[in-house]
Amino acid sequence: MGRQEFGFIQEIGDNDVVVYAAKEEIVIPLGANDMSLLQDMIVETDMEYVLVDMDEKRLIFDSDLMQGEANNPALKDLDVGVDDDGYVR
Repeated sequence: MGRQEFGFIQEIGDNDVVVYAAKEEIVIPLGANDMSLLQDMIVETDMEYVLVDMDEKRLIFDSDLMQGEANNPALKDLDVGVDDDGYVR
């Protein structure tokens, strides 16, 4: 597993997701299983961010790493200073 960064979801397409992470916009293709996992995660947790493997340009779905804000104090204020499009204000 490569370098990991949290990224904000900007757009979800039919077969991909656009994420803003590490000051870059990344289009990540998703298979049906990953798309289903992403949609379930968004519906169940209302999270606006995902963990991205920056070297492989893929999402990381790991329950230990993808904790909700309430369970991970380090992520509590992750979106402070970021606009609705995921850009730093």
